[in-house]
Amino acid sequence: MFSKGMGDRAIVDVQNPIRLGERSEPQPDVALLKPRPDFYADVHPGPDDVLLLVEVMEHSAAYDREIKVPLYA
Repeated sequence: MFSKGMGDRAIVDVQNPIRLGERSEPQPDVALLKPRPDFYADVHPGPDDVLLLVEVMEHSAAYDREIKVPLYA
């Protein structure tokens, strides 16, 4: 649904790393990224590239709340 609605205004990235530091690359379920001609082929997007990040918690609630939330914040 995101990909049809966003057109060329954003890149929809599914379960791929977001580079938060040299040793921190969490993989959100969905991220809307600022458009780039190379579609982030050579480098993982960083915080400044993210327009929207979606994390779905079904079985990993504790891990997502304790580990991922502080990283994304």
